[in-house]
Amino acid sequence: MIVKSAMEQPRSYTDPCARLLTAVIVKAQDDAVYREPRLLPRKKAAYKAVHQALRDKTDARKWVMESPEFVNYCKLIDLEPNVTREKLVLKWKKR
Repeated sequence: MIVKSAMEQPRSYTDPCARLLTAVIVKAQDDAVYREPRLLPRKKAAYKAVHQALRDKTDARKWVMESPEFVNYCKLIDLEPNVTREKLVLKWKKR
């Protein structure tokens, strides 16, 4: 997980606010690296789930790259936003 490796000692991992912000960044990280299945499912509900996951992937990447919230969240938990972004982009390219 990039976020945990990027922060040696967060502000205080027992601090509920820091834990929440970390969880938000980790969720964006997970959403952004979603891999599409090679074959689309035939069931309508499964198709909708895949479509939603792809939308989440796009939204997560946009949030990480463009949102001032991402920068603020990183700073609040003692992460360097640009370094975190670079590591996330490298992870996206590996997938």
